[in-house]
Amino acid sequence: MTSDRDIGSDAPWSIRRKPVVKVEQSEILAWLKERRSATLPEIAEHFDVSEASARRKAEGLVYQGKLLVQAGRQAPAIPRRYELASPKTSRQD
Repeated sequence: MTSDRDIGSDAPWSIRRKPVVKVEQSEILAWLKERRSATLPEIAEHFDVSEASARRKAEGLVYQGKLLVQAGRQAPAIPRRYELASPKTSRQD
């Protein structure tokens, strides 16, 4: 009887995952200081992460008051745009 270890990773049912790429919120902030603003797809592409990962990080920064977001719309498709918050609008907890 063979086990999964005997077959190897080239088995047709083995899952090949994309390598884990982490992006820190501080990296997004530093990049946006240079760019002034960016859409969600631009953030995801620049940091080579999924749009879901980029959204989670960016929304965390919005919640902290470090980013502002301009809502997009579906028709015509305009993605959300994130920009640095001014010190006056930062959240005070």
